[in-house]
Amino acid sequence: MSAPTISIDPFANPCGLWVLPPPRLSAWFPLVDWYLNWQMSKGIAYSGLHLPNEVLRLAEDYEVELPMIKTAQQPAPLLILSHGRLPTDKCVVLDYLEDNENWLNQAHQISLDLDVKNVHVFLPAKVAKEQAAKIWGASFANREARFSSDMEAKGSLQ
Repeated sequence: MSAPTISIDPFANPCGLWVLPPPRLSAWFPLVDWYLNWQMSKGIAYSGLHLPNEVLRLAEDYEVELPMIKTAQQPAPLLILSHGRLPTDKCVVLDYLEDNENWLNQAHQISLDLDVKNVHVFLPAKVAKEQAAKIWGASFANREARFSSDMEAKGSLQ
């Protein structure tokens, strides 16, 4: 397979999957989210099913036990279909916990699970493209990857 490449304009080359960090760590996030009609922001903000207080009160009054809804300890990756809106079929928002290698490993695993051959990774703030390309090239040669840094987004938005 081909080695990872470093891209300046992610909109120039179509690919199968875009991987983004959460909005607090990415200047690319609002730009991509705008093209997706804010689906990523809405998906991240969704906190699950909550029963109205009236239902809870009635259940207590009538001594009806309601099943508890379990919430995830760590946010699961958010998958948004983007075919026709962006030059990619899918976008994934993947939480970042300050571990570059683990984050890229998760991105790679998602690309395997979704059976995409080429991935564009929008790196979290302060992560160097060269470092990411080195990690990706050493471990995940079976997937073509392109990388965009957070600084490039800030430059393109001015």
